[in-house]
Amino acid sequence: MPVLPEPGTELHGSLIAPLSTASLRFIEEKRFDRALSFELRLIATLHETHGTKTKIRLEEFPASPVIARSDWVKLLSKMEWSELELFELSIAALRDDENLRTAFQLLRDAEALLREGRYKSVLAHCRQAFESAAKHESAGQVKKGFELLFERAFPESQNEEKRKALNHLIDALSAYAHLLGRHEQYPALHVSRDESEFGFRITLSLFSLLSRRFTRDAHQPD
Repeated sequence: MPVLPEPGTELHGSLIAPLSTASLRFIEEKRFDRALSFELRLIATLHETHGTKTKIRLEEFPASPVIARSDWVKLLSKMEWSELELFELSIAALRDDENLRTAFQLLRDAEALLREGRYKSVLAHCRQAFESAAKHESAGQVKKGFELLFERAFPESQNEEKRKALNHLIDALSAYAHLLGRHEQYPALHVSRDESEFGFRITLSLFSLLSRRFTRDAHQPD
């Protein structure tokens, strides 16, 4: 809004720039684990009035603010940015299922670790999430637990091949997360954000599938 300051007066204000989901996704993909920097080009229209005469001029104010990584992570939380919701994870289905509650928390922890740049730990948590879901489903038996999980998600007899395919997928993903997520390797194996995010996204996709299957009405046939 227009202001009429006295000569020599300092003016202070704030700018609010709404960020869409696509914008946040772009920023997260580009910043990796670094601080966030912006290049801003602000142009103000100034009206100078002297008696009955008004002079209009444009003034440019370049700025390059930097947001520390830790501060940006806090801002993401305030904006309620979450990878989990983007993957259509049925939060209630996981949180309210006693066999999946721990796995859900591990996914939340993996999400936080990804933002902090701790890429090996992300993959380790993804693997733990799978194992937790399986162990809770079958009183500690991982292999049997996966079978029971997929039987619960796809109970129809004609879906046996689907269950087998999902078991193969779990085996491959678990091996990937275990290889890259181990911390005791020598020499140390570097894990990039792309590799870590790949494992995290696949993990979220699988839990998204399970959570939506568990909330289907009477598991209606496909």
